[in-house]
Amino acid sequence: MSSTVVIYNELSSLYERLDIEAGASETHGVITGLVCSGANRDSMEDALHLIVGNQGLPENVNQALSTIMMELHDAALRSFNNDSFDFELVLPDDDADMGDRTDAVASWCQGFVLGLLQNDEVSIEKLEQDAAEIVRDIMVIAELDSLNEMMNDDDESQNEERSLTEIEEYLRVGAQLVYEELNPSKPTLH
Repeated sequence: MSSTVVIYNELSSLYERLDIEAGASETHGVITGLVCSGANRDSMEDALHLIVGNQGLPENVNQALSTIMMELHDAALRSFNNDSFDFELVLPDDDADMGDRTDAVASWCQGFVLGLLQNDEVSIEKLEQDAAEIVRDIMVIAELDSLNEMMNDDDESQNEERSLTEIEEYLRVGAQLVYEELNPSKPTLH
């Protein structure tokens, strides 16, 4: 089981116990969008507010979630800045129900757009053509009905699996491209 699946399971379990409506994939999407838009580690407490809103969580829970978000931030930043292109989306295991997986991909996309556009300096119109097209595609994928329609075009589960894998790869590479365009100097963690 990959580390991103472990993170997905742990965060999903925590959210369920705390009755938080946000999902693990959406959380990772928000963090990834924030990283792409240049947000630093200190802004992860603001990310917490984006994700859980004003739920009045106990301080120790807020602190634990902030720590998780900083770790996700650091992992995304490291992945985007190394030459191995090992960035991965936080999604359910490949053995999970296809509906749950497509929902998670759509949620990741919703979170990514939310996080990316939190920076007032970032707008789709200001992006180069390739990055702007990727963000527009992510916005389309974020609409769950559109993703389900894409998946239902194929009758066979093997084709569905391949299609979903291709979408996930597109998002992984697309996030990397958006990051590189918005962060040409490749900042470090410190």
